[in-house]
Amino acid sequence: MAPIVEATADKYRNQIHTIKVDVNADPKLADDFQIRGIPTLVLMQDGAVIDRQVGATSQAELSQWLAQHLSNQQLPDQHLPAQQ
Repeated sequence: MAPIVEATADKYRNQIHTIKVDVNADPKLADDFQIRGIPTLVLMQDGAVIDRQVGATSQAELSQWLAQHLSNQQLPDQHLPAQQ
């Protein structure tokens, strides 16, 4: 998943921020975000979770997921913490 997330983050680099979290190194953060499966992608706006995606996905599906939110103008200063 890492290459897919990195490529997609690069594609949307002017619109999103990505953060990768190692749930083994930071189990409290994983618990705070209710990470139960790996990978989990959490889409946030203004510090609030607005959507999440659990499980491996293709770059096309990930781009479509992000584009849907961007086209709805839900993410003016968006963040995409990504968990691998």
